Amino acid sequence: MGRIIFNTANLIDKQTSLTNVLFQSITSTALHETMHILGFDSSLYTKWLISDESSPNFGKFYTNPRVSSTVNGNRSTTYFLTTPAVTAWARSFFNCISLIGMPLENQDSNDSALVGSHW
Repeated sequence: MGRIIFNTANLIDKQTSLTNVLFQSITSTALHETMHILGFDSSLYTKWLISDESSPNFGKFYTNPRVSSTVNGNRSTTYFLTTPAVTAWARSFFNCISLIGMPLENQDSNDSALVGSHW
């Protein structure tokens, strides 16, 4: 469960009007936070259900976070969400059969809950 509270005093009330740029920013933030509320958070990946009906584990929870990582030389580690459904979608969308999953944001953070919680 989650909720989003908009502090309109800082968003709109100090503005003379709601501009397109401000509206886009507010909408983008609301969508972003809604995705976290709906479960897109690395601490919740083990609560996701396997949706592939052909899998013997259909309807069961994933037993591991399904995040893989690669090290890119001197650059930061790249994390990939590697569930079968996500990998299939990414391969189809990017027309690349060698993708191991969908890359997640490389966020330099000491907070492990943030790592892998953003596209």
